[in-house]
Amino acid sequence: PYFRGAEESSLRPGWKWCKRGVQPKPPRTHHCSICQRCVLKMDHHCPWLDNCVGHNNHRYFWMFCMYMWAGVLYVAATSSTIAVDFLDPKQTYWAASLFFGRVNVKSTSYKVDDHWLLIYHRQSRFFFVVGVFLLSLGVLLALGSLLFFHSWIVSLGVTSIERVMNKAESKRLAKRGQFFVNKYDFGFRENWRLFLSAVDGRSWKHFLLPSSHPPIGDGVHWDYSPYLKHRKRHTDTV
Repeated sequence: PYFRGAEESSLRPGWKWCKRGVQPKPPRTHHCSICQRCVLKMDHHCPWLDNCVGHNNHRYFWMFCMYMWAGVLYVAATSSTIAVDFLDPKQTYWAASLFFGRVNVKSTSYKVDDHWLLIYHRQSRFFFVVGVFLLSLGVLLALGSLLFFHSWIVSLGVTSIERVMNKAESKRLAKRGQFFVNKYDFGFRENWRLFLSAVDGRSWKHFLLPSSHPPIGDGVHWDYSPYLKHRKRHTDTV
């Protein structure tokens, strides 16, 4: 659908001209300055994946975050028992003292029972598990926030870029006494159905388990929300 050298006046309805890529771009398409290309329904450029997240892989990105969050949650849960024991002031003192060699376990002036000797012999594992718990807890909160954000924008029927653009457009129209309507918002349930490509008899196993089925549509042509029929004013910013 791209024609290099095409004139802006010959664009299809709803298309725009990419000044950086010097080519037409369909609706919801944006140019990535890092990849140096136009991406269909671009959401963002992910530095961790070294790739853009858009029409063809947004669902895979969301599922990847969900799998990672579930895995980190499992690690945090299984290491929480030792981490809770570490919060005991008495045990923390003895574990730290034994770890840094400040206590002589052979000294008769200290009563070291089997429990503390066990910590002494497994001190490296003890601190390792506690470190894993603290690290996984931080990743759990950060990754959980990212997963929640993307789940939220999917529910609204927008991408990260469209959310920013639509917010600015809403403020602009509000000053003129008008309101903004996202024409790609089909409602909570329908937005998730389109995002997960829940068509052709696909069930929950195609979404909870890894699946390679493609997204709905070609990323170039988009249907408009039926809610627009009940609105007299709307605008297209994407």
